[in-house]
Amino acid sequence: MKGHCDLMEVEVGVLENPDYAYSPERNQYDARLILKDLERRLSDNAIKAIGITWADLYLPMLKYVYGSAQVEGRCAVFSLHRLHPRFYSPVEADNNELFTCRVEKTTLHEIAHTFGLTHCSNPECVMYSSCHIEDTDCKNAEFCSSCREVFQWMVKRASQRLRPRS
Repeated sequence: MKGHCDLMEVEVGVLENPDYAYSPERNQYDARLILKDLERRLSDNAIKAIGITWADLYLPMLKYVYGSAQVEGRCAVFSLHRLHPRFYSPVEADNNELFTCRVEKTTLHEIAHTFGLTHCSNPECVMYSSCHIEDTDCKNAEFCSSCREVFQWMVKRASQRLRPRS
């Protein structure tokens, strides 16, 4: 995220075992419950927070999600579970470069949602919706020009709200 959000600090935390969000029927973890817990634990002076977990996440209307965020909120969460190459192929299990690239894209994507960005129709933009891992792999770790402009405006607007008024 370096260079995208230089004006602000983003709190990043590893979620060890979010048992409170586990659904035995699905054998997955409800991303909404994790977001609620992150919001509850977030300090008042924190700007944004992103939780990272190995738990397989879902939203009720979807089979799985790579991540979820409060649009124009303070919290986002994403899972490493389906981002890791070993989930798809034992041959790629040690491909750390691919894994790191997926994590970078997903982090930026979810944090951008907290600043109000929605999904983009440009399949190369980091804000393109990832329904399948190939969507994540094919898009860039950068915003398209339109999303970059909106993101910069939203970050500037958020930072102005943080400045003490004289």
